[in-house]
Amino acid sequence: MEEISIADLLKQFETNLFGVMRVTQRVLPEMRKRRRGRIVNMSSIAGKLAGPIMGPYCASKHALEAVSDSIRLELYPFGVQVILIEPGFISTSIGRNSMELSAAYANGAERSPYRAIYESFRESFASSMKNSRTTPEDCAEVILRAIEAKKPRARYPVTPEAKMALRMRRLLPDSMLDRFLRKQMRLEELRNATFRQPGT
Repeated sequence: MEEISIADLLKQFETNLFGVMRVTQRVLPEMRKRRRGRIVNMSSIAGKLAGPIMGPYCASKHALEAVSDSIRLELYPFGVQVILIEPGFISTSIGRNSMELSAAYANGAERSPYRAIYESFRESFASSMKNSRTTPEDCAEVILRAIEAKKPRARYPVTPEAKMALRMRRLLPDSMLDRFLRKQMRLEELRNATFRQPGT
């Protein structure tokens, strides 16, 4: 978060939040008039559980979660429903695109104090994408279920990891959750290595 340009941060929000809001504002007048309709927003488990290096993405999805919760209540009197889909890791082009878009930061990380964290993140992210058992078709089935449900839930987590992350976010104190994420991203060993470097 220290190194991302504000321009790139704005692009992230433009795609994941402002674009969604523009479309939503265009369709809502007709939905309110008809007193029915259903808005399905594609969020992410990252909107509930933020990790290192993913701050911009997590922040935009967290904002989408808040906006969706607010709109869901505002639209209740008009019979319009708002649903959040919350996938975890699904093997799609998002992995490749993320790596390409973050390459400028990762490649320039040789002089960055966060270099080891960038590298650890890229390894962890690539492994998670490779080992994902959930397909885009699985996600589409959840979306269809949300669309067709007579009484839809506010949230639909998609992958097993997403369901587990939601439970962890709900049940664990921040200190335990941080410890889990630090271990997963090898941040403890990176911290120890940083303190062992001369002049630090």
